[in-house]
Amino acid sequence: MSSPISAKDLYRFDPAVDRIAKARDALADAERAVDEAAIEADRATSEQDKAEKAEALKAKRETVEVLTGFVTRAERAMAERKSKPVYLLRVPTPRTRAAMAEEAMRLPVAPSDRAMFAAIKAAGTEAGLIPTDDPDLAAVEKALRESGGGVPDNLLGLFEGLHDRVSDHPKVREVHVARMRAQNALSLLTVRFYLKGIEGLPGAETFEIKHGLATEESLDILPPDEMAAIEQKIAELGTLRGREGNFSGSLSPSQSSRTPSPTE
Repeated sequence: MSSPISAKDLYRFDPAVDRIAKARDALADAERAVDEAAIEADRATSEQDKAEKAEALKAKRETVEVLTGFVTRAERAMAERKSKPVYLLRVPTPRTRAAMAEEAMRLPVAPSDRAMFAAIKAAGTEAGLIPTDDPDLAAVEKALRESGGGVPDNLLGLFEGLHDRVSDHPKVREVHVARMRAQNALSLLTVRFYLKGIEGLPGAETFEIKHGLATEESLDILPPDEMAAIEQKIAELGTLRGREGNFSGSLSPSQSSRTPSPTE
């Protein structure tokens, strides 16, 4: 566990070091779990209980092996790397979050469930894939009219089913594009707002801040795969656990490639 982090200073973030620290913490937890499982296995009496406890112990030992391999590979990669980037991050506080929220209000708004439903209904009619008297369509439309908000949880299955019937239609795809555009804009703004300097990368000397934000050109200095790690670290630093120097989240942040749902 690292030392507590002060919001008064910029936080020096090295993604490679951070990943290894998280993996070591996870490995230590996994090793403790193995010890506990071994004790439970020794206490087992019946044959069925012994078999179940032995299987649980095996699974936990496999987890240790996976994490040990991850740490070994990560340490080797860090030792061999030529660049050693460090990102200087502003630590989130209530005041900076309020200022960030104001900046975010200037961004494009992601289309709502209602906008997606309107696209689904229009696409279904245009393509002849969803009849205007379709019972699922009517149920979701009624729920949206009565809720005043998004699609109720109990009708998400119907909503997704309608979406899947016209998911390739241009009207529906455009809503997904608009949502992705809004999500990407927020991610970029978050990094521009909290990133205050770069060290150890080619072009780092050209990093520039204007009107309180890192310039868009400055973000071009970053390797694309570092963006998710930086954004995740900013989120961590805004939590008590993160401020205490503890780690949370995945070992290697990555962007999902799955198909988006109609409510995302």
